[in-house]
This record gives sequence, C-alpha cells and structure tokens, in this order.
Amino acid sequence: MGWHEIVVQAAPGLAVFDTNAYSTSLTGGLTNALQSLPSTGPLDERAVHLTFAEGGAPAGAAVLAARAGTVVAEDQTGANGSRAFFTNVTRSPWIERETRSLVDAISGPTLDTRIAVFACWARCCLGSCMRCRPGTARPLSEPI
Repeated sequence: MGWHEIVVQAAPGLAVFDTNAYSTSLTGGLTNALQSLPSTGPLDERAVHLTFAEGGAPAGAAVLAARAGTVVAEDQTGANGSRAFFTNVTRSPWIERETRSLVDAISGPTLDTRIAVFACWARCCLGSCMRCRPGTARPLSEPI
C-alpha cells in the first residue's frame, strides 16, 4: 500500500545495464509533488533486476535510462550527504530550498541541535497543556 518507487544511480566508474529500473524519480525522492498520477496508478516497485560492470556496458546491452516523463534537471547533494534528483516539476526556488532543508533535517545521520531543542521545548509545552485540561490535573509528584 502506498507509493513504492525504486531509483538506481550508478556509482562513478560503474555501468548499470539490462535492468527494469530507472535512473530518475517521478517524485524526486518524495520531495516533489506529482502533477498527475501515472496511468497505471501509484507506483508499486518492490524489486528490480540489474547487471553492473566496471567501466562501460557491453555492446548490445540496454543501459540504465531515465523514467518516461522525467528529465534530470539537477543533482543536489544535501548537507548530510543525502542526494535529490529533481525531475521536470516546476517549483519556486524558495519551495525547493525549504523542501531540501526539511529533508536534510529529518533524514541525516545526526540530529541538528536546533531540532533537538525545539523537540524538547514542544514536548514541555504539550505536557503543560495536557496538565491544564479539565479532568486531567494530577499532582506534580505523581508519575506520568
């Protein structure tokens, strides 16, 4: 259930060929909104087959290609090393920058200090609000 999309990116010096996978994403790794659903409905890609070799693909091999209806506009690497491959979706630079910032903040291997402080602050505020609701007041000495 849901959107299952597999994108394959060849490492430098490797060739990917004879595959049923694509090198581009319809949603830019779920950072872009779709303009319309594919005619087959939501993608349900759960497995791919591929062959790879150092150097180039052999003669006659079907090389890894872009998904129909997408073009690679840019390859962006985020501050935490995450990569986004944006497709031909037109968005404002502000939306792209903020979306990339959010994706980097929540997908990194480490948690940014500002995010951690905000999460603790939000927890304290929500906890205080819950204690103030009628019928839920408990003595501060009572464990939660």
